[in-house]
Amino acid sequence: MTIITLPEDLRVGVGSGMGQQRYDLVGTSDSTGSQQVRLLAPPRWTMSLIQPAWLSPAEAGRWQALVAKLRGRANVLAAWDKARPQPRGTLRGSPVLSATAAAGATSIVMSGCYPGKNLLRYPFQFDNAAWTKSNATVTANTATAPDGTLSADTLQATSFSGVFQYKSVTPGAQYTFSWYAKRSADTAVAYRVYDDTNNADIVAATSYYSSINLIDWVRMSVTFTVPASCVNVRVYPCAFLSGGAHGCTAWGAQLELGPTATELAGVATLLDGDWLQIGTGIGSHFCMVVGDASANEAGAMTVSIEPPTRASIASATAVAWDKPLVYLRHQGDATSWQYMQSGGVTSGLALDLLETWQE
Repeated sequence: MTIITLPEDLRVGVGSGMGQQRYDLVGTSDSTGSQQVRLLAPPRWTMSLIQPAWLSPAEAGRWQALVAKLRGRANVLAAWDKARPQPRGTLRGSPVLSATAAAGATSIVMSGCYPGKNLLRYPFQFDNAAWTKSNATVTANTATAPDGTLSADTLQATSFSGVFQYKSVTPGAQYTFSWYAKRSADTAVAYRVYDDTNNADIVAATSYYSSINLIDWVRMSVTFTVPASCVNVRVYPCAFLSGGAHGCTAWGAQLELGPTATELAGVATLLDGDWLQIGTGIGSHFCMVVGDASANEAGAMTVSIEPPTRASIASATAVAWDKPLVYLRHQGDATSWQYMQSGGVTSGLALDLLETWQE
């Protein structure tokens, strides 16, 4: 048995899609007419792959080679839903199970659930230990944030350094650091970006007190290019420059690749209909999210899934969201195609597939 991965460039046409085959026994009472449904076996996902009409010889060759490599029902196709290869929700990162999922579980608990573009952790909680306070303090929940919640924090640096977060970066890449700020009782505040690898400033402490006020939230941002030998930086929404204490009220920090500050990512989410794969290889659990879910700031998320797990799955098992794979075998015993226009185009190629978890 060989596992064949669905080719990235395989085009599919109208009629292709996903489904589910159930194995339920329905019994009806001959006296009361009441019905009972009993599950005889775990349901299996199905997939239909149908070629677009009028394939060119080159495109038809890709289809024909795939069909041949499957060897009927002997080999297995590792495939994903081509219509939904990533979640509609914002979950990215590298999630894992944070607790064992027992056999028959209809929900899982994951850790490491973060929105993709924001590289910072706890972007709304500067009092969290993810933010280092060096000669600095953070007072939590002192003001109403831009989202209407009482979650903005007051930051203050009393002498050199300030409030910052460490982050691994790619040498030579361009990043943008942004955050929302208002004035606090202090009359000075600065930002800073520091090369922690080489102990040097990338962006020296720079005052932005004149750019903010006591009333309105202002989104500050600074774009920088990582030095060639730098692999770790510190980003400071509140840094000390000189003189007396420096401080501000802040909320919603974001570090992202690119030259501009884009919409604040918020927390990771999964939405109804998103796909997940728990584990790897044949025997992994391919499932659908059946209830919208949001992670907390620690990156923890509880997700309702269907179908229930077939077996116990250990804590720390990886959960895939990017092209999660389902393993399938061809249900038919025969495949065929037709040539038209003297072989210039091909039609009739299709695969009717059923999930397998046996090698």
